[in-house]
Amino acid sequence: MATVTIAASSEKSITAFSFLAAGNSALVSDVAGAINEYNSIIALTVPFNTDVTALVTTFTASGASVTVNGAAQTSGTTANDFTNASTYMVSAVDGSTRT
Repeated sequence: MATVTIAASSEKSITAFSFLAAGNSALVSDVAGAINEYNSIIALTVPFNTDVTALVTTFTASGASVTVNGAAQTSGTTANDFTNASTYMVSAVDGSTRT
């Protein structure tokens, strides 16, 4: 008899990130994020005078969950204040994390 155990996935990255105008009244067009996987940085540029205090992100993540400051994030739903840089944490199924 053999018992096979499949290890939990350690995948934990954000593979797409944007602000969609449809979910953000402060924007007139979509803003796509540039993802630097190596340095764990996502950069977006919004138009001058955009209110960034409650922007909703649309993202794709390979992990089990995504949080910002401990708050669960739902793509296309959760608003965050981007006045200062926000740190997104992706948790993998195996419990490991990446920011």
